[in-house]
Amino acid sequence: MNRSRGALLILLLFGAAAAANTQESLKNGTTAYNAGNFALAVEQFEQAVKADPQSLLARQHLANARVRRFLSASPFDRVALAKAARAAVADVLARSPKDAVALWHMAAMELDTGNLSEAAAWCQKLTAANPKSKNGYYTLGVIQWMESYQAIAAAKKKAGILPSDPPPIKDVVTREVLRSSQLKGIAEGHKFLEKALALDAEFGAALAYDNLLYRVEAELANSPAEAQALNARADDRLKKARALLETGKKTETQAYLRPDEPPPATAPVPPPPPRPGS
Repeated sequence: MNRSRGALLILLLFGAAAAANTQESLKNGTTAYNAGNFALAVEQFEQAVKADPQSLLARQHLANARVRRFLSASPFDRVALAKAARAAVADVLARSPKDAVALWHMAAMELDTGNLSEAAAWCQKLTAANPKSKNGYYTLGVIQWMESYQAIAAAKKKAGILPSDPPPIKDVVTREVLRSSQLKGIAEGHKFLEKALALDAEFGAALAYDNLLYRVEAELANSPAEAQALNARADDRLKKARALLETGKKTETQAYLRPDEPPPATAPVPPPPPRPGS
């Protein structure tokens, strides 16, 4: 009996020490992170995970710090840091498949490295897990514009159409090929941005990209009158977007980390497009 009690006491003391080490490492890690020392933050959060391998909170902080370190790294270091960040985020998702921050970080890292289809797939998982993720819908709309814009620009270049030519595209064959391949996606892009705006009517960046979607849609119009109508919709979206963006309204605020709470998303959403002529 005494041996059993002694063994139990040792286990309790060991558990208490491990918990204290985890809390100390989490505290040190968040302090380093908030000071901008992401490398040290990663080291401290790794210590927290070692002290308590069952702690989801420690793994969430480690993943967040690895993502932030990757995003702030020089091009020379990015490949290795991206691999480590993806592994850390995947580790969180293995334990918490609907973790909205982890899903967003996967999407943001793929978008940052130009993997549009992978970024869209992660955004779809994010919005499925969290239907109120305005940034997920917004980013899906941005990705759709990027894909359509690139496809149209490449087709126009191949057909010898000048970028300055007014819409719609005069080459019927080029226009019809693009209509069959792009119009469905453009319509989905509008829907994604509408969902983001339904969640935040003052989301100026979403209006700005909806304006751009209408402009690529105008390239594919069947007549100059249809193109003019689509550009008028774009002008209306752009006017509203400028009014909102000039107020300085932010789509996302970055909070300081706390050692006792899961971290907020560290990866930024895509910024609004530059103004025409800027």
